[in-house]
Amino acid sequence: MIVMKFGGTSIKSTDDIHRIINIIRQHRDEMPVVVISAFSQVTNRLEKIAALSAMKQTDSAHNTARELFEQHEQFADALLSPQRKKNFLDEANVYKEQLQQLIDGLSLVGEVTARTIDQFSSYGERLGSLLFTLIMQESDLPAELIGVEKYLYTSGEYSRAVPLFDEVQNSIQKTFQPVLSNRCIPVTPGFIGITKRGIWTTMGRESSDYTASLIGTYLAVKEEQLWKEVEGIRTADPVIFNSTMPVEKLSYREALELANLGAKVLHSRTILPVIETGIPIRVLSSRVQPSGQTFITADTEDTGVKSITCKKDIDLIRISVPYHANGDIQLAHLNQFIRTLPVGIHLTLQVGSETVVLIDSKNATDDLIDSLKRYGSVEHITGTALVGIVGEDIGRIPDYGIKFVEALKGIQKGVLLSGASPRSICAVVPDSDSQNLVEKLHREYFVSHHATG
Repeated sequence: MIVMKFGGTSIKSTDDIHRIINIIRQHRDEMPVVVISAFSQVTNRLEKIAALSAMKQTDSAHNTARELFEQHEQFADALLSPQRKKNFLDEANVYKEQLQQLIDGLSLVGEVTARTIDQFSSYGERLGSLLFTLIMQESDLPAELIGVEKYLYTSGEYSRAVPLFDEVQNSIQKTFQPVLSNRCIPVTPGFIGITKRGIWTTMGRESSDYTASLIGTYLAVKEEQLWKEVEGIRTADPVIFNSTMPVEKLSYREALELANLGAKVLHSRTILPVIETGIPIRVLSSRVQPSGQTFITADTEDTGVKSITCKKDIDLIRISVPYHANGDIQLAHLNQFIRTLPVGIHLTLQVGSETVVLIDSKNATDDLIDSLKRYGSVEHITGTALVGIVGEDIGRIPDYGIKFVEALKGIQKGVLLSGASPRSICAVVPDSDSQNLVEKLHREYFVSHHATG
């Protein structure tokens, strides 16, 4: 048994769908479970619809929603028989009416919340998984759709919901095993969950990987396969730097470090469920056949830099707690406050009375900055990027840090953040310097190494 997750960026055209269907067919004998993301750009468009609704641009919101449903209907026209197309449209029209009601309701309220965004976003995964299941059936693959409302119960922390693990484990086994026993292929959406009260949630952008990892862990599969647009994990983000090389193998810890530092190819929570079970994860390309791939296991490869990360649109917030008798108490309160923030933190580093927090720029609101000022003086640096190198033990070996510092020379206002992890060295630099730093680091750790090796 295996889990196969296909990302939304891999589903842009009918050719993409045919390619994915053929990949699934090739693995039919391995009893696959298929996790499908919303089709390309659909989640972004749903968030745009919510924003337009909140701005009371109701006509634009309805027009964008209609275009989104028409896109899915075009796929149905091209790939489904008349009867299966009717089955799709019957269900899709229910979703369409619900979304129209959401648009009208939000236009009256005029305020977007994380809960509202989750309700809008849920339709991308639900539409995509419904349509893809019918396309698989049309292609003579015995697919059966399993909605997350049957098994993926979460907390009510909207946009970053946490699974109710014990209930999810029991529900996954009870829901998926009968389908697999009948030699059918379960198809389920990623990214979304549902509260016990029946309210849609999401587990964070790109969290379909996490959905696949949960299912794979609780079904004790042989392997989890994450099929993406890129050819496995690379030595740097190919969007930023095009002369990358494949990373053939990573340890769980290295992959987790990459995800935490902003590597887009993996969701940060993907690795957590498999650490105890030892289930391997394989990252492959659905576009390039045969493709390069990355194999992620518990085993640690040789020490060395495996990949360079670059996360843009980061703000650095430095909080300096004043020295006084209650300084330790104030630091403890600050740390507790940071842990309870309802937004993701990329990195927190404390040295003496100073605490550095790295956070997505969109979350560094005036209200957040004002809240931090109660603990001490606050310096807020915007327009920055987090650039790092990841590899087993590199944080403990001085040579890697020395080379990183050399690469930072000439970059004004670069802030080195080392010592936070034995598997990474990173720095916050002006966004305008981030690509140049990635290129310099890549030449130093990969091109020079291969040339001399």
